[in-house]
Amino acid sequence: MNILKKAAVVAASAALVFANAMPALASYKITISGNGSSSDPDVTVNDTDNDTVTQSNNGNISTTVNADADTGDNDADDNTGGSTSINTGKADVTNTVTTVGHLNGLTTSCGCSSTDDVTIDVLGNGSSSTPDAVVTRNRTRSRNQTNTGTLTTSIPQARSRTGRNNARRNTGGTVTVTTDDAEVTNTVDTTGHENTVTE
Repeated sequence: MNILKKAAVVAASAALVFANAMPALASYKITISGNGSSSDPDVTVNDTDNDTVTQSNNGNISTTVNADADTGDNDADDNTGGSTSINTGKADVTNTVTTVGHLNGLTTSCGCSSTDDVTIDVLGNGSSSTPDAVVTRNRTRSRNQTNTGTLTTSIPQARSRTGRNNARRNTGGTVTVTTDDAEVTNTVDTTGHENTVTE
């Protein structure tokens, strides 16, 4: 009575962002032969494959932006005999904040199929012999992902100013104060934590 088992198993590997589990393959050839008359040879094979992948991700992302653009606070005072002018340019503040949370990405294939080769040969045994061959297979898969954390974006200050210009006590000419636009643009794009499983 001969039992030949060939198995190739590649264990699953898990990474923070990407994990890949290769299939577990097993083939069996069982030969029951050369037993005497009225013999009762029994062969039992228990084949168990456990495929478990666990991913965990924990972290906090905090973004703080302060921005200030100022073309104001100009003075043209105490001029005589000519024109006085203050011309300020445009004051723009543009904030673009993109925050992407943590990602657990799992691509796996456990090979959990019933197509693995099992060959049972019963030959050359004596009369009235009752050979038995039992192959039991158990395949289990477990996918565990956890993703915890916080995403915080804060813009406590984003200002632009072109005012607070002074042209005082000027004589003998025209006084002109010209200010351009003051603009503030804030764009916040936040994507939360994500778990994906592809099998």
